Amino acid sequence: MTFAGSGFCWYRNGILYDRESMVITMKTLRALAPLLVRYHGTERIHGIVQEEFADRFYLKLPDYHVQIKFLSQDRTPHGYGSAVNLADPENQWNLKIRGRGILI
Repeated sequence: MTFAGSGFCWYRNGILYDRESMVITMKTLRALAPLLVRYHGTERIHGIVQEEFADRFYLKLPDYHVQIKFLSQDRTPHGYGSAVNLADPENQWNLKIRGRGILI
């Protein structure tokens, strides 16, 4: 079994703002690497990507129906079931990037 990955980020006194999303994605994949290796080929790994202007993602599995609601489209102060306070100016970046994740 062979795995490969690559990522490119340009640095000028730290990470450029428009590359921050890629850094988050790479950190997420790094943290999930042991699970990705363990469940490779089992059809239990599902990628989730927020399409432009989508407010939710629906995934139908044999035993489950999964609905994911994206923070960037939820304007309530704490999001839908989220501990992130979207009313706080420091957390406004959550509203500007597309959601993505992996469900195992």
